[in-house]
Amino acid sequence: MTLFDEASYRFLVEHTVGTLSTVNSEGNPHGAVVYYLAEGEKNIYFVSRSETAKIKNITTHPQVFLSIFDASNAQTLQITGKARVEQDRATSEYVFDNIVKLRPYNGAMLLQPVTALKDSDEYVVIHIEPLEVKYSNYKKEIQTGR
Repeated sequence: MTLFDEASYRFLVEHTVGTLSTVNSEGNPHGAVVYYLAEGEKNIYFVSRSETAKIKNITTHPQVFLSIFDASNAQTLQITGKARVEQDRATSEYVFDNIVKLRPYNGAMLLQPVTALKDSDEYVVIHIEPLEVKYSNYKKEIQTGR
Protein backbone atom coordinates (compact mmCIF):
# COMPACT_ATOMS: atom_id res chain seq x y z
CA MET A 1 0.00 0.00 0.00
CA THR A 2 1.35 3.40 -0.94
CA LEU A 3 1.06 6.27 1.54
CA PHE A 4 2.24 9.01 -0.80
CA ASP A 5 0.73 10.08 -4.08
CA GLU A 6 3.00 11.67 -6.69
CA ALA A 7 2.44 15.26 -5.47
CA SER A 8 2.98 14.49 -1.78
CA TYR A 9 6.15 12.45 -2.40
CA ARG A 10 7.58 15.14 -4.68
CA PHE A 11 6.85 17.72 -1.95
CA LEU A 12 8.63 15.51 0.62
CA VAL A 13 11.83 15.11 -1.40
CA GLU A 14 11.93 18.71 -2.65
CA HIS A 15 12.00 20.04 0.91
CA THR A 16 14.57 19.30 3.60
CA VAL A 17 13.35 20.99 6.78
CA GLY A 18 10.40 20.13 8.99
CA THR A 19 9.12 20.43 12.52
CA LEU A 20 9.30 17.18 14.45
CA SER A 21 6.82 16.73 17.29
CA THR A 22 7.41 14.21 20.06
CA VAL A 23 5.90 13.52 23.47
CA ASN A 24 7.87 13.25 26.71
CA SER A 25 7.37 10.70 29.50
CA GLU A 26 4.82 12.98 31.21
CA GLY A 27 2.79 13.29 28.00
CA ASN A 28 3.88 16.85 27.22
CA PRO A 29 4.52 17.78 23.57
CA HIS A 30 7.90 18.92 22.28
CA GLY A 31 8.71 20.43 18.89
CA ALA A 32 12.06 20.73 17.15
CA VAL A 33 13.09 21.81 13.68
CA VAL A 34 15.07 19.12 11.85
CA TYR A 35 16.81 18.72 8.51
CA TYR A 36 15.65 15.43 7.04
CA LEU A 37 16.43 13.05 4.20
CA ALA A 38 13.75 11.01 2.45
CA GLU A 39 14.90 7.73 0.94
CA GLY A 40 11.80 6.13 -0.53
CA GLU A 41 8.33 6.14 1.00
CA LYS A 42 9.27 4.15 4.10
CA ASN A 43 12.48 5.90 5.13
CA ILE A 44 12.80 9.41 6.49
CA TYR A 45 15.93 10.21 8.48
CA PHE A 46 17.34 13.05 10.55
CA VAL A 47 20.50 13.60 12.57
CA SER A 48 20.59 14.86 16.15
CA ARG A 49 22.83 15.16 19.15
CA SER A 50 22.25 12.02 21.19
CA GLU A 51 21.32 13.86 24.41
CA THR A 52 18.41 16.04 23.24
CA ALA A 53 14.80 16.15 24.40
CA LYS A 54 13.59 14.76 21.07
CA ILE A 55 15.87 11.72 21.30
CA LYS A 56 14.89 11.05 24.91
CA ASN A 57 11.23 11.38 23.92
CA ILE A 58 11.59 8.98 20.98
CA THR A 59 13.12 6.31 23.21
CA THR A 60 10.10 6.61 25.54
CA HIS A 61 7.37 7.21 22.93
CA PRO A 62 8.39 6.34 19.35
CA GLN A 63 5.30 7.97 17.85
CA VAL A 64 6.25 11.19 16.04
CA PHE A 65 4.67 13.81 13.83
CA LEU A 66 6.64 15.60 11.10
CA SER A 67 5.20 18.82 9.65
CA ILE A 68 6.66 20.32 6.48
CA PHE A 69 5.46 23.73 5.31
CA ASP A 70 6.07 25.78 2.18
CA ALA A 71 4.74 29.28 2.83
CA SER A 72 5.41 30.61 -0.68
CA ASN A 73 3.28 27.89 -2.27
CA ALA A 74 0.76 27.43 0.59
CA GLN A 75 1.44 23.69 0.88
CA THR A 76 1.84 21.39 3.87
CA LEU A 77 2.74 17.78 4.42
CA GLN A 78 1.94 16.12 7.72
CA ILE A 79 3.42 12.72 8.50
CA THR A 80 2.55 10.52 11.47
CA GLY A 81 5.18 7.87 12.01
CA LYS A 82 7.18 5.61 14.25
CA ALA A 83 10.78 6.61 15.01
CA ARG A 84 13.78 4.63 16.13
CA VAL A 85 17.53 5.05 16.38
CA GLU A 86 19.15 3.75 13.19
CA GLN A 87 21.48 0.90 14.17
CA ASP A 88 23.15 0.26 10.82
CA ARG A 89 26.44 2.19 10.76
CA ALA A 90 26.67 2.34 6.95
CA THR A 91 23.14 3.77 6.73
CA SER A 92 23.94 6.28 9.48
CA GLU A 93 27.07 7.48 7.69
CA TYR A 94 25.18 7.75 4.37
CA VAL A 95 22.41 9.78 6.03
CA PHE A 96 24.87 12.04 7.86
CA ASP A 97 26.82 12.74 4.68
CA ASN A 98 23.64 13.50 2.70
CA ILE A 99 21.94 15.71 5.28
CA VAL A 100 24.94 17.74 6.34
CA LYS A 101 25.74 20.22 3.59
CA LEU A 102 26.27 23.93 3.15
CA ARG A 103 23.08 25.91 3.75
CA PRO A 104 22.33 29.65 3.81
CA TYR A 105 22.38 31.29 7.25
CA ASN A 106 22.03 35.08 7.41
CA GLY A 107 23.70 35.60 4.05
CA ALA A 108 26.54 33.12 4.60
CA MET A 109 26.83 29.48 3.58
CA LEU A 110 27.49 27.39 6.69
CA LEU A 111 27.36 23.77 7.83
CA GLN A 112 24.97 22.69 10.58
CA PRO A 113 26.46 22.55 14.10
CA VAL A 114 26.03 18.76 14.20
CA THR A 115 28.94 18.41 11.73
CA ALA A 116 31.38 18.71 14.63
CA LEU A 117 29.98 15.44 16.00
CA LYS A 118 30.53 13.13 13.01
CA ASP A 119 33.55 11.32 14.41
CA SER A 120 32.08 10.94 17.88
CA ASP A 121 29.33 9.01 19.58
CA GLU A 122 27.50 12.24 20.40
CA TYR A 123 25.12 12.04 17.45
CA VAL A 124 22.47 9.60 16.33
CA VAL A 125 20.56 9.07 13.13
CA ILE A 126 16.83 8.61 13.59
CA HIS A 127 14.73 6.61 11.15
CA ILE A 128 11.06 7.50 10.80
CA GLU A 129 8.69 5.00 9.23
CA PRO A 130 5.67 6.95 7.94
CA LEU A 131 2.31 5.47 8.96
CA GLU A 132 -0.07 8.23 7.81
CA VAL A 133 0.40 11.09 5.35
CA LYS A 134 -1.72 14.17 4.70
CA TYR A 135 -0.74 16.59 1.94
CA SER A 136 -2.56 19.88 1.40
CA ASN A 137 -2.13 22.36 -1.43
CA TYR A 138 -3.99 25.43 -0.18
CA LYS A 139 -2.85 27.57 -3.11
CA LYS A 140 -4.68 25.25 -5.49
CA GLU A 141 -7.75 25.27 -3.24
CA ILE A 142 -7.73 29.07 -3.06
CA GLN A 143 -7.34 29.40 -6.83
CA THR A 144 -10.15 26.96 -7.61
CA GLY A 145 -12.40 27.93 -4.72
CA ARG A 146 -12.31 24.40 -3.25
